[in-house]
Amino acid sequence: MGIWSFADLAPGATWPSNQLIDALKISNERFTGTHLRSGKYRPDLTGSQLHAFLTWWTARMNQLLAIVTDPARFPGETGTYDPGRHWQYLASIERILRDVSEVMLATEQNETARLRAAYDALYAMEGMGLRKFGVAVTPGKASKALDWLSQKLPPDVAAVALPACRRGVEALAQVKEGFAPGRYVGSDGLVGLPGKNGSVDRSWDTATAAYLSLDRNGLHSYMNHTPEEKAVLLSHTGHLPRGLANIALLWLVRLLADPEQLKFLLPSA
Repeated sequence: MGIWSFADLAPGATWPSNQLIDALKISNERFTGTHLRSGKYRPDLTGSQLHAFLTWWTARMNQLLAIVTDPARFPGETGTYDPGRHWQYLASIERILRDVSEVMLATEQNETARLRAAYDALYAMEGMGLRKFGVAVTPGKASKALDWLSQKLPPDVAAVALPACRRGVEALAQVKEGFAPGRYVGSDGLVGLPGKNGSVDRSWDTATAAYLSLDRNGLHSYMNHTPEEKAVLLSHTGHLPRGLANIALLWLVRLLADPEQLKFLLPSA
């Protein structure tokens, strides 16, 4: 595809965009790593694998919706059905699905928007009691979730669902590379951070989760941090690997692989 301007083909239009309007977008220079240009890294999948995945996805979504649309699971203070609480829960589910859709549809177009949508999805999951944001962005926890899915999903389903999830897990493990050599950066994590009761050390797992939590909370500005939070924030260059936003897809697939867990997490009266 090319850009046409006044009926003349404009030469030199290359990936990641062939739209002139994209020249006005916020820069994605913050993100490092390989672009997965459409068509260059095509997955080696068969029609039967795609059919198995879509069949699985539809069945699991049906199972999830059967749970969250059941009025009996949303009693109010008097024990009768509370439509307001039910709507709040359904709106939260919708928010997660919309955010993850944005993550996947914007691949290679706007990494900043993708990461923001991923943060929103993970934060919504925390609000619903699924797992805290800090846990979701801990490399070790994400790696264990990916291993669990590799064992539990049918092979054909895993062949379609897991490559994008794996990219997110790999990117999460690379976040530590953004911590620049300095006062608090050691070989195994951050050391000597100024905690409330003395110096604090953080492994790469907890340092990564702490930094990404601060990055997400930037929507409230980067003001009013504790000395430890400032040290973590300023020890990182701010550069993040492309594909990090895929971590939201990982946790959505993890939910769909076991939607029954929602029965135990639904809000009580």
